Amino acid sequence: MSPLRVGVLAYPGCFASEVFGVPDLLAMASHVAAAHGSAQPAYETSVISPRRRVSASGGSVLDVSAVRLVDVLIVPGFELAPTLDLDATLTNLGPEVASIRAAPRPRSLCSP
Repeated sequence: MSPLRVGVLAYPGCFASEVFGVPDLLAMASHVAAAHGSAQPAYETSVISPRRRVSASGGSVLDVSAVRLVDVLIVPGFELAPTLDLDATLTNLGPEVASIRAAPRPRSLCSP
């Protein structure tokens, strides 16, 4: 059985803890599965983005790969500060919205 392909969609201002936490968690799950006899990794994770460079919340610069076909797409959250212009923020995420719409549908789309 091939590993489940999990993509974490990175975008400007996303919570870095959610971008980093998902691959870490799934890596540990694969280690546990291997310790119990699984010969193949259960998950193949990647941090993907339609952008070449992404700065997450707090200014952390993320290393990203191009958007690719995944089985599960995880979209991290972002800070909803009282002064945030939500309409402008969502407008600025046009490349991410377009990539989600253009890609073949994953089996699951979720947000932590």
